[in-house]
Amino acid sequence: MRRLHLVSILGFACAACVVGQHLDSFEPANGPAGGTVTLTTKVKPIGYMGELLAVEDSALLLVRNDTLMRVPSSLIRSIDEPYGGGSGKLDKHQREQLRLISRYPKGVKPDLEQRLLAANHQPGVKVVE
Repeated sequence: MRRLHLVSILGFACAACVVGQHLDSFEPANGPAGGTVTLTTKVKPIGYMGELLAVEDSALLLVRNDTLMRVPSSLIRSIDEPYGGGSGKLDKHQREQLRLISRYPKGVKPDLEQRLLAANHQPGVKVVE
């Protein structure tokens, strides 16, 4: 009987332990903003830092200095974000991780994109070339 109580107590103690990221320290979970990313492109060695809005099939949509920007995945040399990063071509796992910290993980539909452009007083999304 004692052994059963000891095993039960140890089981509850282990279940109470938290391993990994805590919700209160995970920035995207504490507000509506997406994660902040910094990326460099193959064309320009300067870094683009901004809020990640969405991960699209062939590009990342971010807002930087109140400007909506679309950065084609083929141009990304490296990307840094608070919970990881990488260099070279974005693989499926990296894209999924980025999608999870973006403001719009389900993507930005054309009507939402138009509203975002209007809110930022932009005629169109700036495409990084």
